[in-house]
Amino acid sequence: MIHGPGERCRHCDVVFRDFAEYYRHLADAHGVRKFVCPNCGAGFARKVMLNKHLVKEARHMRRAKIVERLQALQCSVCEFRPPVKRLGRESSVRARIRDHEHRAHGLHGALPKVESAAPEGVAEAQGERYACDVCGAVYGCRRALGIHKRVHRERIENFARGFV
Repeated sequence: MIHGPGERCRHCDVVFRDFAEYYRHLADAHGVRKFVCPNCGAGFARKVMLNKHLVKEARHMRRAKIVERLQALQCSVCEFRPPVKRLGRESSVRARIRDHEHRAHGLHGALPKVESAAPEGVAEAQGERYACDVCGAVYGCRRALGIHKRVHRERIENFARGFV
C-alpha cells in the first residue's frame, strides 16, 4: 500500500498527506503499536519514541545498579548502613561509614600500636585512646573527645542557670 497524498486509512477511510501522519493516526485512533520495547513490552507507533524510551530506561537501570551497590556498603564491625535515599557519590557513603566506625567503634587511627620506633610521646599520642576525665568515656582521637566534653560543659552551664 502506497501512502501518498490522498491515501485513505483502511480502518476508517480518513485521508492523509504523508506516511508519518498515517502512523500517528493508527496509534492514536486504532491503538496500533508497531515498535515494541524488548525489555518491558511497551508499544510505540514511531521508532523515535521507542528510542527515547530505551534511553530513559537505560538511564534508570544504571541508576538502580548504583543505588543497589551503595546500599550494600556497611560498617566492618556492626551492620550499620547509612540511608541511601537518592543517587549520591560512593565516596560520601563511604565517608559516612568511616565516620560511624570512628565514632562508634574507635577505628581508623584509634587502635593502640604494639611497638613503635618513633620518639617517645609521638607514638603514645598516635596510638592511645583518649578518655573523658568526667565520665570515663573513651574516644579514638582528641577531636571526638573535645566534642564529647561539650556535653559536660553544657550540663554545668545549664545547672548554674537552674535549667536542670
